[in-house]
Amino acid sequence: MPADPATPPISGPERTTVPEATTAPQATTATEAPTVSEAPTTHERATTHERATASQVTAAAGFDPGTPPLPEARELPSGLFIRRARTPDVKAIRGLVEPLAEARILVAKDPVNYFESLQEFRLVVDRSGPQEVVVGCAALHVLWDDLAEARTVATHPDYRGRGIGRSLMEQILADARDIGVSRVFCLTFETRFFQSLGFEEISGTPVSPEVYVELLHSHDEGTAEFLDLARVKPNTLGNSRMLKHL
Repeated sequence: MPADPATPPISGPERTTVPEATTAPQATTATEAPTVSEAPTTHERATTHERATASQVTAAAGFDPGTPPLPEARELPSGLFIRRARTPDVKAIRGLVEPLAEARILVAKDPVNYFESLQEFRLVVDRSGPQEVVVGCAALHVLWDDLAEARTVATHPDYRGRGIGRSLMEQILADARDIGVSRVFCLTFETRFFQSLGFEEISGTPVSPEVYVELLHSHDEGTAEFLDLARVKPNTLGNSRMLKHL
């Protein structure tokens, strides 16, 4: 399905307490191994930072301390946050997509489709008020071992022009690299935006005949659009086919 950018009209370390010694320390036996304190990994440090940031924002923004903690998120230079989607976010994602679907920029989906693909989504959220607000979304759908599609890129109208689409796409491309994908495809009206991210316009379907036949077994409508099947051509009229090599 078309992927449109969100910015254009579419889309402390733990303190260790050392107890006072009351007896002489015992020698380590041959079967005992001394405990080694490992330094935190980069991922652990990043996760700890995200948790701390969420906690700080919760307190600073006046969130009720009795409510569940906010999901882990990474702060963007704009002051907004980016994080993975969760099941309670489906309603907000649909709210972002609905006006774009009515304008035939994105394709409408049933609620079950969003739940089934929820793990593909990244969200940008605003935590400056008493409640977190979802203001942008994008998804990465894997098509084959080396190929994925960026789809459902959308931004709330009140937040356009703040770089949300670019932040989401940069995260989507990073996610693609992390899972071993080497090419990312998109269908879009916003060619200039995607060109600025390194995408190039293509014609046809960039897979071998053997892979094309395998993809025909998919029940995903977006995959049918990627294959440019006749039954979904009304969904893709006017869209450009674009590809980025990672």
